[in-house]
Order: sequence, then structure tokens, then C-alpha cells
Amino acid sequence: MDNNAEHNGEQLLLFDGFADEDCKKDSGIELSLAFEPSEDEPVCSADDTSHQASALPTDSSSTDNADVEIVVKDKQTRKKFKGRPMKRKKETPPKGMPSYLSVLNPATAEQLGKQIFHEVVLKRRFLEASLTARDLAKQLNTNTRYFSITMNKRFHCNFSTYINKLRVEEAMTRMGDSRYDEVSLQDIASMVGFSSRQSFITAFQKEKGMTPSEYRATLK
Repeated sequence: MDNNAEHNGEQLLLFDGFADEDCKKDSGIELSLAFEPSEDEPVCSADDTSHQASALPTDSSSTDNADVEIVVKDKQTRKKFKGRPMKRKKETPPKGMPSYLSVLNPATAEQLGKQIFHEVVLKRRFLEASLTARDLAKQLNTNTRYFSITMNKRFHCNFSTYINKLRVEEAMTRMGDSRYDEVSLQDIASMVGFSSRQSFITAFQKEKGMTPSEYRATLK
């Protein structure tokens, strides 16, 4: 095909089947562009990977208004990704929950919570004055951090508060039993696991809003 053609006195610049779009609009002529290989040019098959890039004109003036796409089918050609890697979305704990509580797996916390309940309540180890969170965590083959997280998740308080609640409830049960009418508050405090009378009074007043003596007076 000739590179220069004249129509209606206007010159259309053709480049291997591509016409300047401005000239095309001015002339009002629609051109049907098709590529037909000449007899002298070999036809590339789909499996041929030696000549996969179509040769297109490099003159910027002829391609400013043309949508040109060069397809490279060589599977061996790989371009490295130069963009920024995607940031992993940080998981946040539910609203209202402290962030440290999300460290422990829920299933692990559930299992550890059952073990704590079994040791402290069912085996009534809360009556042991020497029982501490560190000792119990060691006996359950866990660490104090996981132990503390489980207490907050499953029992909604720390270990000391939980133990004192159980001891106060046990003290109230015994004070309500007639067999303990003649037993002093100091002795009842020791029986339920408090190390001193003062710690018993403090814990009892915190839980019930009154002293042990005031509560005992209401039973008569």
C-alpha cells in the first residue's frame, strides 16, 4: 500500500494501515483498517515464540491519537513487581475489650478456664491460704500471662478477687450454720482461707457492703 494518498484534495498520511485520526475526521471518510501479510513476509503461528512482538511505527506524531497495544506472548518474559507490598490488616479486638486479651486463643482460654474452675472450686482449693496464681499456673502447665488473661476472659476478674469471693461466700455459709455459732470470726476467717482477720473483714466488706460482724448480727 502506498504511504501517501490523495482524496478530495486532502492528503491522508497512512502508516502501514493506520491513518492520522485528525485527517480522517476532516475528510469524513471511514477507513477499514486490516492487516494482510504480503507474500514476501512469513506468517507467525500461535506457537512461534521467536517473533511475538508486532512491529509498529515509532513516530509519536502518528500514534498520538491511536490506541496501540503491543502484546508479548513470550511466557519466559517476566517483569518484577515494583509496587509496594500490601500491608496485612491488623486484627483488632472487639470494642470494649483490652488489646492484651486478644493474645490468647479462645479455645485455649476455654480449656484453661475449665481447669481453673476444677482445681479452685470443685476441689475446693480456694480454702488453701497459701494458694497463689503463680503456683496454680505452674501446676496447670501454663504461664502467668495466659493464666491472667483466662481469668479476665472467663471469670471477669483477677485471681485474688475470684478467690476472695469464694471465701466470703463460704464464710457466710458457715456463719449461717448453727454449728458455727460459737466459732469466732478469726477462726472462721482461717477456715475459709484468709491469712488474717483484717484481710477477711476487708474482702467481706468489699463484696457485701458490710462487715462480718454486721452480717452475723442479721442472722440472729
